[in-house]
Order: sequence, then C-alpha cells, then structure tokens
Amino acid sequence: MNFLKRVWLSLINSKAKSIMLILSFLVIATLILSGLCIKTAVSESCTKVRRTLGNTVDLMKDTDKIKDFNNINSYLIPLTTAQSLAKLNHVTESTFISRRSAFAQSFTPYGPKAPNLKNPDMYIYGVTESKLYGDYDSSGFNSGTFKLIEGSHFTEKDKDTPCALIEQTLAKQDKLKLGDKITLKSQSGKTKDFKITGIYSNKLIDTETNYQAKRDKCNTILVPFEQFCSFIGTQSVQEAYYYIDDPINIDTFRADAKALNLSGFDTCKLDANDAVYLRMAGPLNNMNSIASTMVMVIAIAGAAILSLIIALNMKNRKFEVGVLLSLGERKLKIVTQMMIEILVTVIIGFSLSLAVGNLAAIKIGGVMFDSQKISATSNVADSSTGKTYSTVSNINISVTSNDIAGLYLAGILIALISAATPIVSVMRYNPKSILAKIE
Repeated sequence: MNFLKRVWLSLINSKAKSIMLILSFLVIATLILSGLCIKTAVSESCTKVRRTLGNTVDLMKDTDKIKDFNNINSYLIPLTTAQSLAKLNHVTESTFISRRSAFAQSFTPYGPKAPNLKNPDMYIYGVTESKLYGDYDSSGFNSGTFKLIEGSHFTEKDKDTPCALIEQTLAKQDKLKLGDKITLKSQSGKTKDFKITGIYSNKLIDTETNYQAKRDKCNTILVPFEQFCSFIGTQSVQEAYYYIDDPINIDTFRADAKALNLSGFDTCKLDANDAVYLRMAGPLNNMNSIASTMVMVIAIAGAAILSLIIALNMKNRKFEVGVLLSLGERKLKIVTQMMIEILVTVIIGFSLSLAVGNLAAIKIGGVMFDSQKISATSNVADSSTGKTYSTVSNINISVTSNDIAGLYLAGILIALISAATPIVSVMRYNPKSILAKIE
C-alpha cells in the first residue's frame, strides 16, 4: 500500500488522536502568533518613535573621557575623522561646527566694551553650511530660532569665499549692510576681512534676561568652515551633524562609524537623542522582551509536550510498525509516513490559529501594553533642546505576512522536534522481536 494512503487512513482511523494533536497545535500556534504579532507591532512603533525624534546624529567629544577641561584641544575632533564619517552610507548631508573668540577690528561689538581690553568680544562660528547650523543651546537655523532676513546662506561651494552672516541687532547698531566688509582678529593675532552676505535674526535675544548672554548672541558671526580654519589656524571640529536618509538606519551608521577605527573617535560619541528615545520606547522594549520570551517558552514547551504525546502513541503503533517491517517496508518510508502525519496536523492547527490569532494578540498585547504604561510618563522632555514628545499611547497589532511565515517556520521546527521520538523508535525496532512480544 502506498505510504501516502497509509497517512490518510491513519489520520481518519485515529480521529481522537488527530483532533487532540490539532487542538494542541492550535493553542500553541495561537500563542506563538500572538507573540510574533506583538513583536512586529512593537518594532513598527519603535520605528515611529525614532522617526519622531528626527534623523540627525551629533558627533561630539564624550565629556566623560575628557581629561583636561582647561585645554581646548581636549574638546576637538580631527577634521579628517569628521570628513570620513560624512562619506558613509545613509548620510545625505553633514555640517561641521567650530567656535572661537575673536576681536572686532573695523566695527564696534554690540554692548559696552569689556573693561579688560585683552578679552575677545566676538564669537565666530565656522559652519559647513549655514542653513544647517545648530548649536548646543538649541539656537540655529535648523531649530527655527534663527531666521535669514537679508541675503543668502553660504554652502560648501562657498568654502573659498571669505563671507559672513551677522545678527541684525549688531547690523543695526553699526549700520552694516550686505556687501560691507568687516575685519576680525584672531587670538593668535591674525586679521582677516569677511564680506557680509547675509543678515539673520535670533528670536532668543528678545527673551534673554541675562545681559551678557544677550550680548554674546548679538556678537555671533557665522563664516564658512574652511575660512574659519584658515583664520584660526586649526584643522579640527568641535561638533559635526550627520543627516541620515532614514532614522531606522542610524544604528547602522553608528556601527559603520565605529568599524572605521578613526583617529580621535575613541573619545567621541555619536548622539542620536538616545536618552529620549530609550525613555519613550521603554515600555515598548519591555513588551518586546516579554513577547520574545513568550514565543521561545511556548515553542520549547509545546515541542516537549507533543513529543511526550507522540511517544505515548508510539506504544500503540508497535504492531503496525512490526507488520510493515516484516512485509519488507523500509524504515525510511515508515518514518516519512509518521512525519507527514505530524506535519498535516501542524498545518491544520496552525492554519486555524490564523482565524483567532489576531484577536488573541490584540487582547494579550493590550494587557501587556497597559501594564507597561503604568510606570511610564505620558510626555518626555529633551533637556538639550527643551522639546517635549508624547510617548506612544497605543500600538497597532495585526497579522502580517512575516508573522505568518514565522508561525509556519516555528510549526515546522516543532514538528521536526516532535518527530524525533518516532524516528528514534522506528530505527531501533526489530520486526521479529516486536511480533514475538505481541504474541
């Protein structure tokens, strides 16, 4: 008799056993599918959180690794290192920033002259592209606190042009306009002329209550990064910003950057607003961990329980196996028959779980998410920018094609593990001893 026909007859004639296995696989599959659906939903929610926080990665010195806080070089990053990161995959734009103090030569700084004439009275920032400028105190064009009023931004194409953007308060005081030249002197004594190509406003000035801070903001000048380097005499960067094509590629970018093993990188850090991300995604990460554990435990426990059930059933099939072996049937065909019987029940049970798995996942996921939200806040504040973000209030759980593929893969693995018992038993059977024992 064809062994496939024997599979059909075995399933039909042992209805109770077949139904018990199908129901067992249904329960196991429903729980596994719930865990997979929850993991998928959590992953999508984490991606949304990351996209909410933006696609910018900030390269800066790690203050925990700075040994000499009085040495300016301790805060600097080699320019070659920053430039190498800008060439990595997923980087769409980058901008480098460095700041130094300087002396005004051909104009008067905003506010009264400092009593100590040896102290610099201007802040000059070297920036790759002015429109991408953003500072540690959340000021800049990319945060919306700076606004270009007159003129145009300079870009990387203007690296050979000694141009500058000045703040409108300083421009009004000294009656400076577009096209005028201003002269600055570095602390090393070098002088350089810069042509005013843009005038911007800083809305933080109007709300600034500290006079010295207001004075510093009014006396801030932006120049192309290469012009800054030649003026100050440096080939270093204080901060670099990298704009990634998609926030989900941030971790890949950071891993690639670390793999380069660049000079000075060991004392730097790539900050992608991780502190805020971890606080916002905290409940989601906990859910992901629980769901992963649930899938693993259910799969292992299910395989163990089904192995025991199948092992018990094998005792009732010794005579059948003995007869088949005595008739010359090969052990491989008998083993294949039993594996197909198990696979059929797996496919039926797991297919039935698709009808109830999504509903179960929604119920289980809802309970898990609610329990995680109890200890979480509804809003998370970013201390560096002052922005407040709303944490995830719900997750969208549904069955995806990847979940279904994962479910059937788990089913096949469970079936193979469960089939280990009949495989070992059949390979050890001797038809003469089996029939002799039965007689």
